[in-house]
Amino acid sequence: MIIRHSRLYMLMWAGMWASAMLACFHLPARAAMGDNMVSMNVHTPTPAAVDLAARLGIQWLRMDNNWRNHGAPCSDAIVPEPQLVTAVTHAVAQGLHVYMNLISPHPCGTISGNDDVDFNDVPIASLFANYVRQTVAIYRPMGVRHFSLWNEPNQALFFEGSIEQLVNHVLIPGFAAVAQGCHEAGYDDCLVLGPELAHQGDYDAYLEEVLERLQAAGLMFDILTHHSYQAVSTPIYERDSFINALDDRRFPVTRRSFIDVLSDVGLAHDGEPDLEVWVTETGYFADPPRDPHSMRAQANHFMEVLNVQLVRSWYTNTFFYELVDPGAGFDGFGITANNGDGTFFLKDAYLALQHRLFTDSRLSGPAPPGFEPNIGRICSRLGSRRILSILDQDPYRFRGVEGELVTVLLTPNPDGSHDGRRATLTLSGGGLHFRWSMSALANDITTTLPETTTYRIKVIEQPRSPGPKFTGDYCVTLESSEGAYQTLERD
Repeated sequence: MIIRHSRLYMLMWAGMWASAMLACFHLPARAAMGDNMVSMNVHTPTPAAVDLAARLGIQWLRMDNNWRNHGAPCSDAIVPEPQLVTAVTHAVAQGLHVYMNLISPHPCGTISGNDDVDFNDVPIASLFANYVRQTVAIYRPMGVRHFSLWNEPNQALFFEGSIEQLVNHVLIPGFAAVAQGCHEAGYDDCLVLGPELAHQGDYDAYLEEVLERLQAAGLMFDILTHHSYQAVSTPIYERDSFINALDDRRFPVTRRSFIDVLSDVGLAHDGEPDLEVWVTETGYFADPPRDPHSMRAQANHFMEVLNVQLVRSWYTNTFFYELVDPGAGFDGFGITANNGDGTFFLKDAYLALQHRLFTDSRLSGPAPPGFEPNIGRICSRLGSRRILSILDQDPYRFRGVEGELVTVLLTPNPDGSHDGRRATLTLSGGGLHFRWSMSALANDITTTLPETTTYRIKVIEQPRSPGPKFTGDYCVTLESSEGAYQTLERD
């Protein structure tokens, strides 16, 4: 297949490297705390799209298994969708892992709907379990272990039932069906992931009730998943950022972060969840799809999200949405576009992600020997003021360049003494107004700099914190271009 792009040589070189390395490295079928996997949403991809994903250097594909696309969907002999069988077979042969999303009920297996669409209808529990059991039994021998039960059920477009119906008609029978189908196939290692909620509206109350109902039933997801399309670089006064959505609640009056909810139901302690967390949908809508500015902003979002993942040991996998623009008026989220002649147009996000995957040793997969990120670091002490009523704060500055992606990271100094976990980190300058983070250390801000100017960082004692206030030795780190991090100094 021919790939058309102005940077064709780089793609060919990286693609050959990826193919060679895939033959030498066995990718784990499940991340562990501290691992970092990178993945893509692909729906039901063509073999050409699977090849495109393999050349990108990612580890996982999230594929859709639509119940409504099966033959004899409510029988004891369901016929799988041929295109999906082909896609899974080809992906596994390429060394990719598949996370399968079980969605879109068939009308023969649902309770009568309440709107003008039927793909969001509440399923009949026994028939949904029958579909799940047979699906797992079909795909587990092909190499698929990870399954979700529905997609964004807190969106009426995708599920019109209540939380009680979701738990009783989908989740509880689905858990049992995954285990049974896996056993019928001769395995006992299948995992159920979820709950795949959209970070919109009162998602936090919805998530809390789902988790509490599962706990009451003696069940829990093996890996927790969430969707967040929030921008990483968002002023705190405007709306939730990606980090606010994940683990840093913006204000007491705004909705809880994902980790806040886990804490409230006993699945996280002091800001650390007990289970792995995967963000299984995040992306940026480039509009127009091939506009240079929009494509650059899309690439920046991808890099910013990866920086957020890399400083959280429990956040182990990101599935970007999506690999290929689907056409039919929905183009924009894809990081490639089908030219219609068997070739693909590669957007900036594809090339930036490919380069990052093959040059950043912190991401799972091969990287050049001796690779180190560009960082500047200064260590000091917080909480040393004699007047306890005055908050201690340390100012820093650096010279940044317009369009540059930077991460400011605050961590305890492993070589010093310290106590507590919570402190405030701020970044300002160039129109950035108090991009702050008040979460437990490690604590970070990732953003694209709006102009070439001097930027200021502050590390401040937290006056009112829900957890123990940090005092003692810390380090502030700037990950950036060499020109920026070499200018980092005390202000």
